[in-house]
Amino acid sequence: MDFTQFFDKMESQESYTILFITIVGFLFGLLVGFLLRTAKVRRLKKELKEVKKKLEDSEAQLATAQEELLKKSTALEEAQQESRSLIDKLKLLEDEKENIYNQVYSLNTELEQEQATNRTYSATIEELSDQVVGLKTQNEQLAEEIEELRSSPVATPLDTTSSDTLSRLETFEAKLDKLTAENELLKARINEVQAGTISESAPPLEVGAIHASQSDVAEPDLGLASEKPGLKKKIITDGVQKDDLTQISGVGPFIQQQLYDVGIHTYEQISQFDKAKMDEVTREIGYFPGRMEKDNWVGQAKTLMANPPKAKGKAKKSTYPSNDQDLKVIEGIGPKIEGILKDAGINNWTELAASSQKRLRDILDAAGSRYKMHDPATWCDQASLAANGKWDELKEMQDKLKGGKA
Repeated sequence: MDFTQFFDKMESQESYTILFITIVGFLFGLLVGFLLRTAKVRRLKKELKEVKKKLEDSEAQLATAQEELLKKSTALEEAQQESRSLIDKLKLLEDEKENIYNQVYSLNTELEQEQATNRTYSATIEELSDQVVGLKTQNEQLAEEIEELRSSPVATPLDTTSSDTLSRLETFEAKLDKLTAENELLKARINEVQAGTISESAPPLEVGAIHASQSDVAEPDLGLASEKPGLKKKIITDGVQKDDLTQISGVGPFIQQQLYDVGIHTYEQISQFDKAKMDEVTREIGYFPGRMEKDNWVGQAKTLMANPPKAKGKAKKSTYPSNDQDLKVIEGIGPKIEGILKDAGINNWTELAASSQKRLRDILDAAGSRYKMHDPATWCDQASLAANGKWDELKEMQDKLKGGKA
């Protein structure tokens, strides 16, 4: 169908009508489309606005989260740095602790060695002191015998015994010279021990060497009826009542026998000593000058007179210490510290038990820096057990101690 001629065959009014309807329909379609599009556009704009708002909120939250994340990251870095610093400090402290432990162990080892050396020196000093006293006594006895032989008449004819007498005198003089030399040697060794200067290469002094040397020179038997001074003293003192003088601190069996020999047998006699008598007895027994005053023999003798020790009888001898003034029973107290405590007025276990740790510490500090390493923490407890006769408990405690320290 040819539409170019469609309007040619129609009348003009009809053409206008169709054209008008077509235009109206077109405009109505445009209007409907516009209305539909406007509603959709409004809805889309509204959704777009909501989406933009959500986007803004999300961006704000993202910014806040980023700020918090930055703060957390900074805090984490600081914490990590602090953690590394603490780890380094911990390592340093561990190293320092290890060094201190090694130093303490080394000091404890040195202390134990020093205490063992001190005990050895103390025993050596006491042994050498006894030997010196014995040599002095023997020197005096030999001198008396020489004087006696020189002054006493010889019972046999001179022509038959003169040579023997001279030989014996020469023998005694040789022995006296040897004993004098040994006496000087012992004094020198005692001074070295007290000064702590004995070298490791020095030859050890044999205890029996001195006594063996006394028998090196044989005495000729002259057949003279000379009376031995020691035997005479023995006979005279056998019937005398004697006290146990070893109960006095500083008196051993050897010194006790020397006191017996010069006529000192009882506590009462010693309690009456004055300065002159002490000096006289010191010279007679060959004892150390001033030692009687230092050990307070007079005070000890008076105490023993007031509280005499129990008689031993034939009962089995106790293995526990009986002299309450022997402070060396306490673990950590040696001869020097014992002397320091006694100089400070602490003379027995009871007085030591009643003392305070602070007082003991002050006494040691006042004695010098070399005594600061000693710890008196357990001395009072040990002394209390000793004073109460609890020896098993004391032994158990001392087994756990080293130098008086736990």
